[in-house]
Amino acid sequence: MSANATCQHLRPIVVAYQISHGVRCALERAGNRLVSWPGDHRLYYVEIIRPPAGLELVPIGPGNLALRLATEPSPPGEWPAESVPWWERGQWVPCPECGYALLWCEAGFVPGWRICLAGHACLLADDGRSATRQPEHDAATLAATRPLPTPEEG
Repeated sequence: MSANATCQHLRPIVVAYQISHGVRCALERAGNRLVSWPGDHRLYYVEIIRPPAGLELVPIGPGNLALRLATEPSPPGEWPAESVPWWERGQWVPCPECGYALLWCEAGFVPGWRICLAGHACLLADDGRSATRQPEHDAATLAATRPLPTPEEG
């Protein structure tokens, strides 16, 4: 079953981060797609489908983020992890039911509200490091989620 088998209009998030070889391997093993950044072998576009366990989103200077395994040493210039906003950290939290990536979906402007690629409604914890399933809100959340434009549509 593909990531979008349930929700045809939901597409994975694509982000660009500096990653280590260990992170690259973990992301690929979990089924995420990666494309190297032109001209810099440390930067990758990551299409988040299934966030693997043990990843840390860390700031490495103003406006720059990196991913590292919790077991890896800090990259040069790493800032305290607390300086990453909880809502950014939340895109690396898997759905507690199926493991797919959580997408930003603040239906009714409820902070921390997310929907996974399979259509499960979830609510992020206040620190953005975990989520709880909210099955009673699946249908309403999915109905309130608008299709994203394709890259061709802009």
